[in-house]
Amino acid sequence: MIISNFFRTRRFQDLKLQDVQMVIFVTILSIIIKVLWARKLIAANELQAEIFHFDIIEEQVYVSSVNHLSILDLKDLKVLKHRRIGPQLDSPLCNYDSSSCLPGATLSLTDCVTKIMHTLPGGRLIICATMKQGICQIRSTNDLTILSNSSITVAPSDISATCVSLVDSNGNLYVAATVTNDSPYRESLPLVSTREPPNYDIIGAGSLEGEAAVHVRAEYRSRFRVYFVAAFFHEHYVYYLSIQNKYPPNERPLFIVSKLIRICRDEHRYISYGEIEIQCNGTDNDNYNRTTAASLVDDKLIVAFTDENSQHSAICVYKMQKIKLAFWHNMVRCRVGTNTVGLPHIGRDNNCINKSHLPLSKNTCAMGVGGNIKCGQIANCKLDMIIKSMDVLLFFDTLIVIIGTQNAFIIQLRRKRLSFSKYEELRIGVPITATKFIDDRYYLIVAGSKILKYSISDCETFKTCSECTTEHDLLCSWCFLRGVCTERARCTSAIITDNCPVFDPPVPLTLSSAVKNVSVLFPVRGIQLKMESEYICTFENVTAKGQWTVKVSIYYNESKIPIITQELQMFNCSSYNFCVLCMSSSWSCQWCEMENICLALHEKCQGNAISVCPQIDPIVRNKMITAVNSNQMITMQMLHISDQEQSHLACRFHYRGITVIRNASLKKSMLSCDPWNYTLNRNVSQINLQLEVLKNGIVIDKSSVTIYNCDLMASDCSTCLSLDPSWKCAWCDGTCQFSIHCQQSAIWQSPDLICGRPIIDTFEPQSGPMEGGTRIEIRGRDLGSSLGEIKGRVFVAGSKCEVIEFEIASRILCEVNTGTGSGSVHLRLGQTGRRFANSIMLYEFVDPQPLSLYPSFGPLSGGTKLTIYGSNLDIGSNTSVLIGIYPCKVLQRSLLPSSITCLTSQSDKTGIYRTIQVSIDRSIRIFHGIFEYRSDPIVEGIHPKETFQSGGRVIEGKNLNSILNAKMFIKYANSEEGAISELSDCHVHNSTLMRCLSPRVFLSSSILLSTTTRWPVAFVMDGVQSVRDFGGRIQLSIVSDPQFVPFKSVRIHKPEQLLLLEGNRLSLAATAEEYQIIIGTSQCIVVLLEAEQLFCRAPQTEPEAMDEKGNVIDGGRPLVVVILGTTRYELGFVEYEVSFRVSMMRLVALLFITACLFVIGLLFYVLYRSKNQRKREYKRIQMKMEELEFSVRNECKQAFAELQIGVTDLKITTDNQSIPFHNKIQSYIRILFRNITLHNDLLHGQQILNSSLSFGGISSTLPEFKYLLRNTQFLLKLVEMVDSDVYYTLEDKCALSSLVIGSLLDDMRHCTEVVFAILNHHILLSLKKCEPHIIFRQSGSLAEQIFTIWFTLCFMEYLKDGPGQSMYLLYKALKYQIERGPVDAITGDARYSLNESKLLRRPLNVTSMQLLVISLDNFNQSPIIFQALSCDTITQVKKKLLDTIYFNEPFSARLSVDQFHLEWKCSEHCTIILTNDDGLEEGKIKKLKCLDDYNIKENTLLIMKPINTISHQSTSTHPVQYYHLEQPLSTENCTGKENHIANTSMPEIFLTRLLTSKRIVQKYLDGFMESIIYANGKECPSLLLFVFHTFDEIATRNNFTNETAVRSWKVNIWILRFWVNILTNIDYVLDVERIPAVDSSLAVIAQTLVDAFSNANYKFEKESPSSKLLFAKDIKRYRIQVTNFFRIVAASPRLSIEAFHSYFATLTENLCHQAMHCALQNDLCEWVRSNGISLLKQLSTDQCAETRGIMECLKYLLSHNETDMNRICSAIQFE
Repeated sequence: MIISNFFRTRRFQDLKLQDVQMVIFVTILSIIIKVLWARKLIAANELQAEIFHFDIIEEQVYVSSVNHLSILDLKDLKVLKHRRIGPQLDSPLCNYDSSSCLPGATLSLTDCVTKIMHTLPGGRLIICATMKQGICQIRSTNDLTILSNSSITVAPSDISATCVSLVDSNGNLYVAATVTNDSPYRESLPLVSTREPPNYDIIGAGSLEGEAAVHVRAEYRSRFRVYFVAAFFHEHYVYYLSIQNKYPPNERPLFIVSKLIRICRDEHRYISYGEIEIQCNGTDNDNYNRTTAASLVDDKLIVAFTDENSQHSAICVYKMQKIKLAFWHNMVRCRVGTNTVGLPHIGRDNNCINKSHLPLSKNTCAMGVGGNIKCGQIANCKLDMIIKSMDVLLFFDTLIVIIGTQNAFIIQLRRKRLSFSKYEELRIGVPITATKFIDDRYYLIVAGSKILKYSISDCETFKTCSECTTEHDLLCSWCFLRGVCTERARCTSAIITDNCPVFDPPVPLTLSSAVKNVSVLFPVRGIQLKMESEYICTFENVTAKGQWTVKVSIYYNESKIPIITQELQMFNCSSYNFCVLCMSSSWSCQWCEMENICLALHEKCQGNAISVCPQIDPIVRNKMITAVNSNQMITMQMLHISDQEQSHLACRFHYRGITVIRNASLKKSMLSCDPWNYTLNRNVSQINLQLEVLKNGIVIDKSSVTIYNCDLMASDCSTCLSLDPSWKCAWCDGTCQFSIHCQQSAIWQSPDLICGRPIIDTFEPQSGPMEGGTRIEIRGRDLGSSLGEIKGRVFVAGSKCEVIEFEIASRILCEVNTGTGSGSVHLRLGQTGRRFANSIMLYEFVDPQPLSLYPSFGPLSGGTKLTIYGSNLDIGSNTSVLIGIYPCKVLQRSLLPSSITCLTSQSDKTGIYRTIQVSIDRSIRIFHGIFEYRSDPIVEGIHPKETFQSGGRVIEGKNLNSILNAKMFIKYANSEEGAISELSDCHVHNSTLMRCLSPRVFLSSSILLSTTTRWPVAFVMDGVQSVRDFGGRIQLSIVSDPQFVPFKSVRIHKPEQLLLLEGNRLSLAATAEEYQIIIGTSQCIVVLLEAEQLFCRAPQTEPEAMDEKGNVIDGGRPLVVVILGTTRYELGFVEYEVSFRVSMMRLVALLFITACLFVIGLLFYVLYRSKNQRKREYKRIQMKMEELEFSVRNECKQAFAELQIGVTDLKITTDNQSIPFHNKIQSYIRILFRNITLHNDLLHGQQILNSSLSFGGISSTLPEFKYLLRNTQFLLKLVEMVDSDVYYTLEDKCALSSLVIGSLLDDMRHCTEVVFAILNHHILLSLKKCEPHIIFRQSGSLAEQIFTIWFTLCFMEYLKDGPGQSMYLLYKALKYQIERGPVDAITGDARYSLNESKLLRRPLNVTSMQLLVISLDNFNQSPIIFQALSCDTITQVKKKLLDTIYFNEPFSARLSVDQFHLEWKCSEHCTIILTNDDGLEEGKIKKLKCLDDYNIKENTLLIMKPINTISHQSTSTHPVQYYHLEQPLSTENCTGKENHIANTSMPEIFLTRLLTSKRIVQKYLDGFMESIIYANGKECPSLLLFVFHTFDEIATRNNFTNETAVRSWKVNIWILRFWVNILTNIDYVLDVERIPAVDSSLAVIAQTLVDAFSNANYKFEKESPSSKLLFAKDIKRYRIQVTNFFRIVAASPRLSIEAFHSYFATLTENLCHQAMHCALQNDLCEWVRSNGISLLKQLSTDQCAETRGIMECLKYLLSHNETDMNRICSAIQFE
């Protein structure tokens, strides 16, 4: 069908001239109410803290909040990047990096509040915050990492101070800030300044010509505050909008005004600095003097003001040209010499100079003033709220203003011409702090920690013209030709309307599908269309028959949205296939009888069209019936047909695909179809057949015929006899049959005669009140065929039951009268009484008694589920409850027996009702209960406002009452509860607090993420409707569930570490307390929660292999489960590291066993295949066993032989003269400076001792410093200061302890008093800290270091007189035993050692040989004889030779091995100089030459030659690695039998060497042990007794009764600090050579010494270290001696320090060396001077120190004024 362009016709032109009916707009108030929440929230995000700044660049938003920086996607405000920048340790009394602080400064965690943030070119971001003295950082815009830091103060450090800033294209920063209190570490912050990169210092800072800044005068800074509101560029000026006092302080009363400050952008001396006052007055002359926000657009400055009382706001619009003229007029006024410059607060208040003869440009930058000419304006708009932020957009010719208010409203204004009109008002809930337009479609809002994105208008959401024009969005209009709702300025066509056009129905409204080229008119009223435009008509493609509706759409040009859409009714007559349908249709159709076709009226038939159709009489159509197997004809009345046409008639039946045709006869218009034996399925009582009447084979009409089966229509006699008589059914032979199949007598008999007895199956209820009235429903079979047959014949328990309802044969409903007792239901039918029935079940009359109810309260709105308890309440048929006068709707029967459940109804007032009425049928019971109607609950809010999709968060509400149970659900649009979320349970704590599990949301994560992030929350609280819809006031943010990363395998966990779980979105909406981490059945306490990581503290021991419910899990490992609310995560299995090792050992063992079995199987297989191979294998194994037996046998024989040999060759006299002790000075120096390289000159010989000390390098204050050394309190405070400062290292304390003791050596008595004072103070501090057990156990305290050095120095004399001999014998015995066997010169490993780790395990064939040597000075005398080993290196041979020559002589007094050669004359003409490396071998790895390598035999004669020529050295330039007995692993090549045995031997066979070495040195060890505990009859040194007794006195004095701890002090100082130190550094006392092999054995003896003095009961096992097992029996014996030693010490008399005066005097003479003493005092003095400030602080805490003048002396010492120092120091009172 083709429709012509109707719009070009004359008819349309006439139609558009009709009157247009205009729609009247509603009032402005109704507009505001209608559009409330109309604006679509595009996106929202809530950050971690309050937002202070944001900047938009390239589809990203840079946001700074308290302690955080974030990058958001501008599209959906999702966080792209995030950096935490605070809090940080900071103090205003410290410089920017806290490297320098004033006294009293305390570093504390300080929030980082950003004051300045701008994006810079090159992907940079500048951030200036309140921390670190207001310095700036440059960060990357990509990931917010720090690129550079500044050290210049830019921003104010006070959070409350205002600060505005701008950045120009050159990167210059323009800053205006409120002046705050200055810090000593920052210069005075300028009021306004211009700063340049990269350090952002003030341009021209410090220049004599001036700088780009102005400062408030110093006398005004604390009282004259300027608060800045906004900053903007205009032309070549920078403007700052501020609030300040109109007059400087003390000149006039306080009067707050708003001012504009202006500076030229390129003027860097700030000569152009000027101010003008701006005013905004209302039409009633109200003064709005405080500006709150401003925005510049289109050369207009829009400023928001508030009044003095901060209750109302106004908006004024200023033209920038007017402001510019105001500045110029003020300058002109000063130019003519009037008044002053007018800027007294910045120091510019001099009189104006008359320069009127010089011209002054309006764009001048040559001057700036603060004149009296103001710029005023009348308010364009007033609001009854405080404006906090504002932004302006020029949208074509409309000015749009977005306002954020203090009371949390967003207001949209538009300005056309001169006035503003408010067209939208939104409530956010949080005060608005910032607004900013993104573009001409969207704007951003900042409210607290939230940032929201809104659309300016929602025109695109309105799909129809009516929606567009009736929603009253003032920006929206209907763009007719485009068919869209849009802003007026966006409609490109000329036809735009605020009123919708009216579309009349098309003309014509109906069309035949057979008609072609018909024009259809679409009338349009109320709009002027363009006649010259082109329009396109489209039709919906519909395929239907008969009639249908087609949608016609008209488009303008290529627009995709239709401007007109109408419907046309289409019809097709040819779809009607017989006459009746054709003629009865509602369309203009005609039936052509000749063609048997239906055509439209305008179409022509070949014959004649008939006016009426032959048809079945409508009265009988579809009402014909016939019984099954009746063999009857079907007859029907026909219309408009004559009897002459009967030869052309037939009947056609259709049923389930079967077609049967029967002849038909017509007589007197009655059509009869020949009989057909119809049959039905067993379960079908009746069916409908389709009957078609045919004439000449053509259908002339249709009808339906019902075939029925009486037997299936009635199953009992009563039902059969009650059927409609037209069915002709009768009861015979026990079934219901068609009447023709029954005898004639059975048809007319009454039911009373032919029907059997009725049967009662059930009845309900089975009990009721005695008052009766219970309606009983009786069900059964053959219960009667009519109501009259049963009326008055139903009895229940003997009481009559009046019939109310009756269903034939199957159901009786009757109401019982009053009665008592119980009985059956009795039914008697008919007049004869032959038919009766009694029920098997009994009915009982009972007395109902209500007793109590629960709950006892509910809300006014009702809906409370109330349960009434009592006896016999679950009876009757009709129960009702009244609470006072209010009904309670009874629910279905309660699940609890003898109870009633009902829902309370709504009440109009609160109150307590004590009368409860329960009515059951006719019985009424009233009991006294208490039910209170309380006020409806009021939900004010929820917290927290975030939850996961799967629910499970705990939500808190407030101001709740009146309800017992509540449920929470998520509401979306008009959805009912449970539609998009489950109903979660709530628990009411009290009237103001309720906790709920947040509901699980059914929507998918994709839908959640694609829609708004916040969803309305509603509650089900009984019948309270106010909590089911809060109108968006209470919302919940739903985020995707947290995702945990499952363990890839079994997680290995170390018990001492935290368990780490990883995932995503872990902290997005949950706290650490809400997570349950369960390992097995044990809790893992969450200690740290981050976005992608969770740390929890697991149990110390591995839980059992179970899940969180205690179910045993296969695999032997516990399951890790995370539970968050209703969500459960299985992460995998965990295994503790200990069990992991065991399992690994088991796995290795299993693999080993498996491998062995495989090898054995393979072996048997090979043996089976080849006997010869088996024999060879057997021999190989036998040889291997023999080799192993050989090695074990050889080792055991050697060990047995060695056990029989003692140290028989060790000959040494036991007098002290032969023991090589160090001289006293050398010993003391080594003790004082054992770990210090500071005094290397003191450690070498007698250089300083023999030199005359020059005091030229000694400090001139040293004599005065000695006064301080004499004061115990000073030294005590010095030690206390060092010990309390964590920055002093252990090395520093060692050096300082040596300096302190060395400085006091000139008076050991005073030194002792100082040491014990320090010790007493140190023990007292340890007792206060509850750490007495660690005294002298660790060496981290200066006090313990000082005491240890003093103790060692004092006991050196006792050492030489007593234990020194036994210690030397022990050393010689160990040295002799070790050198009896091979010793590796490189590793120090020896065959004979007490240390298992230093055993030489490689078996060697070593022979001992005797060598002859001619010494250097005894060439003509007999040679020296000594023993050496064939495996000894040349250096080892030299050392053994020197040991023989210099027996028992000091090591420092003999030759060194580097001072002579050994020369071997191997032949008469050949001599060889023996060296470790002869240089003949090449390679990076070389073996040291031994005697065997030179083939030296027994009694070989060697000659000692002095080294006076250059010895042969290797010329290799490559580094060489030497080895001796043990080859490096990389080069080891075992080819010999011994090497092979070494590789196959068990390491345990070498342990016999430990026993050998231990047995040989046993007596020397016993002697040494007895000497140190004085078990050999010698008395214990009195000084040792004094020290031990002093420990006891200190403990007693401080009420410390832990004897074990006091004993540990004694053991630690005597053994751990003294003897262990001496044994591990034996060269402190003895002038002997340090040998690594001997040192390792001495270390084992030192450990044995510690174990002997320890109280710990060590359990010795086979896994114990060999060093402990070696001396296990001896330790038990030693401990008995140690116990006796301490018993003797405790019993000895106590000594006073006066008893040691003579000893200390002697010790002073021995120790005091003037040169060394002065050098040490000088070093200590210099140290005190360098740390004097800290020492002064420490001394200031002691009042006693101040009274004695120590501080004064120290201060003068630091200032180096010697005259005054002598006076002050001489006045100190010494202790």
